[in-house]
Amino acid sequence: MPDKTVFTCDLFELNVVDHKLKCVFKSGNIANTFMQTELFSKLLSAYTTDNDGVWQPGSRTDFEIVGWPKHLSWQRTGEKSVEATTSDTEAIDAYQYGEILEKSLYNLLTRTEEADGGSYYHFSIANKNEVYEYSFNDRARVIGALCVLFDLKAHPRGHLEINIPTKYLAGLKWPISEADNELIFRYYGDPSKTADVLRNEGWSREGSDPHMSVFREQINGQQQQMYLISTRAQSRSQQVKRTAIKTVWRHQLFKMQDYTCRICLNNYEHDQVQLSPDHRVPVIFQADNLTDDNFSQKLMTLCRFCNQQKREFTKRIGADYDWTTSPWAYPEKYRLESAIKNLQEYAKFNELTLPQALERLAQEL
Repeated sequence: MPDKTVFTCDLFELNVVDHKLKCVFKSGNIANTFMQTELFSKLLSAYTTDNDGVWQPGSRTDFEIVGWPKHLSWQRTGEKSVEATTSDTEAIDAYQYGEILEKSLYNLLTRTEEADGGSYYHFSIANKNEVYEYSFNDRARVIGALCVLFDLKAHPRGHLEINIPTKYLAGLKWPISEADNELIFRYYGDPSKTADVLRNEGWSREGSDPHMSVFREQINGQQQQMYLISTRAQSRSQQVKRTAIKTVWRHQLFKMQDYTCRICLNNYEHDQVQLSPDHRVPVIFQADNLTDDNFSQKLMTLCRFCNQQKREFTKRIGADYDWTTSPWAYPEKYRLESAIKNLQEYAKFNELTLPQALERLAQEL
């Protein structure tokens, strides 16, 4: 039987032959987003973890991302094409499915402006009885994290890495060679960052009733970081908004701070690719609300090495850490306070007044 086109829109064309659905997207990027969301939906409805933390077929919840139902299993057949076979027990109205998919896929591909001045991606997770609507600043990483933690159980950091056999990732790497078929693919490599992104989207760790808990637990003789959300509902009031850093801000900041890392004081004027604008107080702790008037106060210039060191430090400290006195946030203030303290100790040791100590120091210089 020849293919029958049942639905066409600006994003894709949906065809059907017997029980097989075929979808051809307008671009490979759209196909990538579709198959990535297919994987995340299957984390909810069709995958679970084995004793080694590897995701394998098995049911955890009866939820799915709307537009990616569990009775359809999509496979990549080309750069812009996928196909799925419906289960024998589930009838599907292909045209109705096309309408649902068009809306869901458009919401994942397109940011929508809202009254609060932000722009968001939208998607829904549902079962037969409940629907949860989400508006996210971020997309892939945070949706994956939510799908992993959606069962409201504690998960070790390895689960958030989404280690999964390559053979179940037909949409991620096309085509898959026989040699790759049995490999384990790690989808994400930084679970702490993944959890932080989810916190930014409304699952706060702060307050007397936090929506996310991060703690350590003994598993197989080893202490592991554990992550748990207490609610599936997003708290929009606790969502942390991150301002896009303008290119002009970046250039002005580097110039104002003499192309010098504020922490290690190394100059990179002739190697500016090593520099990055860093939020003095990380956005995961405080919304930045950057403007043309305040960006130079809220951002500082860091080199790649110091930026990474600060990122590792940020992962280890709690939500009550005082960033206003932190040398990682205000290294200039820390150096001044340290210099004053050293001068006071020097004066006391040498039985000098502070003016006398300063005079001696000036002579030494």
